[in-house]
Amino acid sequence: MSTHDRTTADTREPRRQHAARRRLAGAALTAALVLSACSDGGGDSDDGQKTEPPAAQPQWSDWVELPSAVTPLHTAPDKVLVQRHDNQRLQVLDSAGQEKWTVPEVAMVETYQALASADDERIYVQLAEFGRPLVALSWEDGSELWRVKTEDIHKCSIGEHFQLRPPPPGMQHSDSAPLLLAYGSEDVFSGEPETDREMPESCFDGPTASFPDIPTLIGVNRANGRAAWTPVEDGLNSVVGWSNYDVTGRWFDRIVSSRGAPALVRTEAATGKTASAALGLAPHGYELGDSIFFSDMGNERFYLEPSMSDPVIVDVERWRADDEDPDAASIDVEPIAHGRTCERNLHRSSTGYGFCLQTPDSTGEPGFTGRLMAGPDGQMITQQDDSGSIPAGTYWSAPTAYEPSEGFGSEGEGYLGLDPVVPREGQSPVIALPGENDAIQALDLLTGEEVWSYSSDQASGPGYSAAYVPGVDEVVFAHGSWIVGVSARDGTEKWTADLSDVDGGAIFHAGTAIAVKHGNGDAGRLRMVVTE
Repeated sequence: MSTHDRTTADTREPRRQHAARRRLAGAALTAALVLSACSDGGGDSDDGQKTEPPAAQPQWSDWVELPSAVTPLHTAPDKVLVQRHDNQRLQVLDSAGQEKWTVPEVAMVETYQALASADDERIYVQLAEFGRPLVALSWEDGSELWRVKTEDIHKCSIGEHFQLRPPPPGMQHSDSAPLLLAYGSEDVFSGEPETDREMPESCFDGPTASFPDIPTLIGVNRANGRAAWTPVEDGLNSVVGWSNYDVTGRWFDRIVSSRGAPALVRTEAATGKTASAALGLAPHGYELGDSIFFSDMGNERFYLEPSMSDPVIVDVERWRADDEDPDAASIDVEPIAHGRTCERNLHRSSTGYGFCLQTPDSTGEPGFTGRLMAGPDGQMITQQDDSGSIPAGTYWSAPTAYEPSEGFGSEGEGYLGLDPVVPREGQSPVIALPGENDAIQALDLLTGEEVWSYSSDQASGPGYSAAYVPGVDEVVFAHGSWIVGVSARDGTEKWTADLSDVDGGAIFHAGTAIAVKHGNGDAGRLRMVVTE
């Protein structure tokens, strides 16, 4: 066995003995199977009934070397959609690292973020060609299953102005999660697209000829590429700002300003049902035209952070429907005296849990602060107090050996993007974070209590880039120049890989695949969970 996949069973005497016992047991099992196959009954049991062969179990493939480091984006059985680091092209690879097919050139946001999504049936990409069409491709061979342009759905839309907004993790395979095409907003738009195209003259007919309503949010049925619901429209003079899904994944929220006055606009992703609430932030220091970052905390509560004034919490007491008077909405605005809250940093795991987490970089203080907020069913997790139901569990804190000065923040977002949340049957999930005295600490995401921890003498300091890998039910993370896989249930070490010969490397993860970029070059390696 090479040093690229050296397990602790090879390096520690007790593990050698354990491995020897397993080989003996495996030999005995093989002999028993041979005798069984050679018996008169063949595949029959003693009573003459046919017996089913044991089901194949998920297991790791071998590491495969790749000429370019890759970022896994989505996985399907024995296949993975990756983005190459050398040319940013998207490819589908098999578990042996062989290219099955290359995706046509995909539109990008700020050079590196590919406008792509996937589920078990199809891959969806917005292409970098005239009209920015959205297409569905077969996992198996890349054949085109359907194609749609925004003007096919609404004549007053220009495809170059829209960006694919994939559903949040945990909703990728939901039939009630249409693909959303959102009018270019701050968080997905890196400048006005280069296009000379104009809307048809017929869009300027009628009583609002000067500033007609135009589509700003389009829902696309992932099965056939047709409109999932009537597109959401706003006035041509409106400015669409920050937009994002809420913590449950049910709502897609946007800041839409008309004549400089901002409003929250929320759309139910499954139905297109839309409501709004004017914000009225002038008494709290807001200036017309100021950009606003926000996050939807659930239960009609929002964290808002204007770029030129202090953040506030907004409770929407009543939403305004499209056919109601603009003053029908009612809100309550509460200034935040203590600065940014945990809810500014919302995340959703691939298993559907919504939570907030503050890292040392986001607070300037050592340690983590977290809060579990929503479950996989899209419902808020609530508890009771004297005033009734309030969102989610209590805040918890946990120490870590990472210090703000060590630049954890740049790793922090990438770290959380690797999805370190482990589901547990009948219990709240756990989250694997860098420890204070251990490489990894697994904390109950509801209470912050430690469930298990892992430490090793093969490297010093905390682990990083942890990811939960279903199928094999493991947490995989980097520790020094090593990659380590442990049981997601109790932290028992399953395997290690020594990457000291390539100067360690960063982990990239999606679904059942992990990739590593060599620290001393552009190459990388990949392995994924397969069923054989």
